[in-house]
Amino acid sequence: MVEEEFFHYLISKEIPQDEEQYTTLTKEVNFLKKGMNDLEEKILNIIAGNSLEELLNDENSYENVKMFHKNSEEMGEKLRAQEKAQTELAEKREEYRAIAVPISTIFAVASAFAKKFPQYRFSIDGFREAYRAAMSITSESDTKEERMNALT
Repeated sequence: MVEEEFFHYLISKEIPQDEEQYTTLTKEVNFLKKGMNDLEEKILNIIAGNSLEELLNDENSYENVKMFHKNSEEMGEKLRAQEKAQTELAEKREEYRAIAVPISTIFAVASAFAKKFPQYRFSIDGFREAYRAAMSITSESDTKEERMNALT
């Protein structure tokens, strides 16, 4: 949980455009999945309400099933493209995990101290602020590796 907090903060500062795109893609993927489920349900309802003979003879039901199927295929293609882009962004984001892990470990130690020794309870908020300040003042680097080394 703590690791995710620092990881998200790091990503939002280091690659904000990718984080925004990742969030947008996640919402779009969820929307498309819901749309696919809705279409499948409509197709099943039409099929369940009619016999095969009625389906083939009723032009309206047949056209609806055909249209829903076509829409479902289009949504499936979009969904696969969105999921592929989402996976690529997730891989890019994971490169920054190496920074979040040691930070969260240090934070966990500070948190444990705060539980054992009450005078350290203020150090947790101070640690968060120190982390954010360190990210702000760490110099920009020419390469991602140099930047990651500077942050750790």
